[in-house]
Amino acid sequence: MQEIKCPKCGELFQVDESGYAAIVKQVRDKEFGKEIREREAQFKTEREAAVKLAQAETEKTLQEKFAEQERKIAVYFLTVFDSHDLLLLYGLIQNV
Repeated sequence: MQEIKCPKCGELFQVDESGYAAIVKQVRDKEFGKEIREREAQFKTEREAAVKLAQAETEKTLQEKFAEQERKIAVYFLTVFDSHDLLLLYGLIQNV
């Protein structure tokens, strides 16, 4: 027989081995469930942070590629057209 003290009222009572094992299992299951919920929340937070980081890195890479393409276009226009042609072209674009 095991003697257990009630945490609320402080009364002592006795339980047999099977009753004691059931109480221990109940407490263990409750703690295990709590730990699972905490770890699940932690994993969710970590996953969201990883997704945000990946999105930021992808956006940065795309912006760098876009800037490089704009630079290539500008170089192309400077090699193909002279400054007078570029001013005319710029004027046409502004009027559209």
